[in-house]
Amino acid sequence: MKESKPAKPLAVKVAGTGPVAAPRRRKPGRPRADELQGEGLREGVIEAAARVYGNHGFRGASVELIAREAGISRPLFYRLFKDRREVIDVVVARANDDLREAVMQAILPQKQLLPMLSATIDAYFDWCRSHAAIVGSIYREVHDPESPASIHQKKIVDDMARLVREKAEERGSQPLHPLMMETLIRAVEYVGSVSFWPEPPADEVLARNRAVIVRIVLAAVASSTDQPGVPCLESVLA
Repeated sequence: MKESKPAKPLAVKVAGTGPVAAPRRRKPGRPRADELQGEGLREGVIEAAARVYGNHGFRGASVELIAREAGISRPLFYRLFKDRREVIDVVVARANDDLREAVMQAILPQKQLLPMLSATIDAYFDWCRSHAAIVGSIYREVHDPESPASIHQKKIVDDMARLVREKAEERGSQPLHPLMMETLIRAVEYVGSVSFWPEPPADEVLARNRAVIVRIVLAAVASSTDQPGVPCLESVLA
């Protein structure tokens, strides 16, 4: 008995044409943007918007650039988001949520003022490091009323001030005046932003920058008995 040969793949016959080969299966890997559905597609556009926002800021982050970066059409973008403000608002809001959580985790275990402030500064620097791609745009736009960064800036400053005030009350100490608190928070923000944008500096420069902000904050709030915990002046000289 003759051994039967394996059957060949069937070809599809289309009227007016020759045989059409069966379509090849796509190799495994990251799907194209037009293959994503639902939340996967939405998340892809948010990630693309974060990259565009980091490179161009809010005013330069057009729908066309975001759609191109995400690999989708403008009509599809508008099916997912009302406009560029809506998607960039999500980017900034998520970044601020991450910062709020990081600072809260740093503050809550602390009982003493100086360790609490030091832990908060470290949490902020870590956040800047992990969000370095958009930190520069966020900081540059905190006073731009057109940018979502300015709206979220006030929220995060209020949240940080509230957390510190609650810890002060927990310790039975007098809370800082709101203007003093906001000034210190903005100083931390500034030093953090210039430390990681446009590129993180060498380790020794980063250590110097951290010493600058620790000295400013701790010297502003520390009592005379706390002074040994404040970095020496030589650590922040040029």
